[in-house]
Amino acid sequence: WPGARVREPSSWEGFRKGVSWEHPAKPLVLKRSGRVVAYAALERWPNPEELLVAEVGAEDHDPELYRSLIKTLYGVALQERKSHIKVHAPPDHPFVKVARACGCTVESFYPWSGGGMARVLRLKDLLEAVAEELESRSTNVEGDVALKVDGEEVMLRVQRGSVEIEEGAASCGVVELGPGEAAQLILGYRSAMELLPRAAKGRVGLLNHLFPGRHPYVWQPDRW
Repeated sequence: WPGARVREPSSWEGFRKGVSWEHPAKPLVLKRSGRVVAYAALERWPNPEELLVAEVGAEDHDPELYRSLIKTLYGVALQERKSHIKVHAPPDHPFVKVARACGCTVESFYPWSGGGMARVLRLKDLLEAVAEELESRSTNVEGDVALKVDGEEVMLRVQRGSVEIEEGAASCGVVELGPGEAAQLILGYRSAMELLPRAAKGRVGLLNHLFPGRHPYVWQPDRW
């Protein structure tokens, strides 16, 4: 998911928090042949009526493993006499899709001012870091688009699976965005149609392919 932290096994030291800041999460794992295949990070001291889950995951996002995880969470909720289970996850997560079949409520919150914080600091460096992903999205499109963020200009030259990233921009047709708006576009939080001024609407199609709508998300244990 856009915005999610990539954890390196060699340096990761476990869940530093659950949902709240006061204490680390309580891990729950499912194993096969001694190997962890699914997990949930439980809030250590939740409200008395709920079993609160800060994060879930399973090997290859296997639906069968998520079904087993739901059954296990249900058993924990019964044992601890909880009235409901609350799981923090992005709305398009495979766990959520499995949970729908069991009956659930899915809620998404979009604060007007608050929540996630992101801005683009070095546009060219950022685009080069995600170039492989951009190329996978550009298989059937071609064209050029120039972006300008905080005075830095970058040209994207797209040719059916190839994306060249060049410093500097064209003499005209430059799409200028603020650092916060650029972050929203690149993360998929807002569309090019919504963000671009009328004069730049001709670049919407290309930008929509490169930066499609997504659900940017930072798991609760990684929030700052």
